Amino acid sequence: MGSAGLPLMLLLAGVLARIPGSEGGKETPAHFLYQTKHECSFLNGTRRVRFLQRYFYDRQEYLRFDSARGEFEAVTALGKGDARAWNRNQRLLLDAKASVDYFCRANCEALQGGAVIGRREPRSSNSAKSKLWTGIVAAVIGVIFFTMGLSLHLKSKKATPIQPPAALMN
Repeated sequence: MGSAGLPLMLLLAGVLARIPGSEGGKETPAHFLYQTKHECSFLNGTRRVRFLQRYFYDRQEYLRFDSARGEFEAVTALGKGDARAWNRNQRLLLDAKASVDYFCRANCEALQGGAVIGRREPRSSNSAKSKLWTGIVAAVIGVIFFTMGLSLHLKSKKATPIQPPAALMN
């Protein structure tokens, strides 16, 4: 191993001992999911709107705001503390209740205004149409030349009969 091998091995062992998770203990995960989803339900057109704001931690819903109830409600035990604290905060509750107007109704009006609903096929320019027809004509001509060339090649090929072995001739 040589004279430099032992110090190198000791250095490597020291570095590996400092890597988190290499000692076998359980650590906090490096990656986790925290997500918020907003949903709008329109009943009777836009007259009756229900806004639902859902909070997720590690793919599990733990808290939600329902505009029909007007308060935050805990879905799991993890959300009980947040629900109590957020329901005591009147400004946060007013903002959540107002989200029916500024989130749901505003998006509904934008959708009904023709921005998204009622899309039509965009007009294509004359140059785009001529390029399309040029490509189609070129492909047809290419197929014609290929078939003509293949047929001429096969016709000009001279057939050479296969001679059976001499042993079978007798």
